[in-house]
Amino acid sequence: MQDQLVSFETAKLAKEKGFKEATTPFDEIVVYNIDGEVCRYNRKGFESNLVDVDKTVPAPTQSLLQKWLREEKLMDVIVSPHGTYEYCVDIFTNMTGGILTFNEFSQVYEEILECGLQKALRWIV
Repeated sequence: MQDQLVSFETAKLAKEKGFKEATTPFDEIVVYNIDGEVCRYNRKGFESNLVDVDKTVPAPTQSLLQKWLREEKLMDVIVSPHGTYEYCVDIFTNMTGGILTFNEFSQVYEEILECGLQKALRWIV
């Protein structure tokens, strides 16, 4: 099983909210270029100014962005089973001490997680 990268739209939102760098376990930097294409660089090439960082968007995996939201923004995006064949998403936030619940469901875990990540990012001021 391989962790899924967030969509280009979600990655742009994350960058706007302060997410800075997406790396893999192999110390590889993963970004989207301005056309929304995934590009992978070794850290040395990325840091040596071979890449125009202003024209890239960090491309984190869903779990990395989920962890960043939890640790940096105090928002926990939780996907739960709903019924027999669907999932739903809730966002718990320490910013207000509340739960944001959405009436959105999907039969695909990754789709509803992506939806929750986007909603959490949009909620950040």
